[in-house]
Amino acid sequence: MAPPAPFFLNHLASLYDTYILPHLPDPLQSLSTNISPFLHSILSAASNGDIVSLAAFLLTVYLSLKIADYIRRSVIGWVVFLVKIVVVLVLAQAALYVNRNGIQKALGDAEWVIGLLWGFVEGKVVGNSHTGDNGTGSGHLNGAWSNNRQTGPVGRGRQKGRSGWA
Repeated sequence: MAPPAPFFLNHLASLYDTYILPHLPDPLQSLSTNISPFLHSILSAASNGDIVSLAAFLLTVYLSLKIADYIRRSVIGWVVFLVKIVVVLVLAQAALYVNRNGIQKALGDAEWVIGLLWGFVEGKVVGNSHTGDNGTGSGHLNGAWSNNRQTGPVGRGRQKGRSGWA
């Protein structure tokens, strides 16, 4: 049982309950109703001289928040580090691909991949609403994107007997 609160706290609590609480929205009223006994016990303990336990409580909350902040910054730091490593590896792989296959084929393949990704994103944004589409691709997705299938890249590819260097 919490120690009794001083007169001024009881007076402030009654003023709050009478004038402020009825004008709050329902979610805030329920939050206030759930939190007010906790705040009442803390304030009455602090006013009755139990300051040491209040100080220990505040120190525990402060240290808990500091530890949580440290963990959050550490996790975000590792995630950013891994994203940077992935970007460097993708760039190195792209450079090796261009070196192996030549700039023209690499640009053609990059154009195909970008078109594939663009179609995927466009399909997700539009919402894939195929009302009235009978499977012939006669909707808003005509041409290479009919029936949600991407055709392969059209081109001659690499000539036999020639290196990728021009």
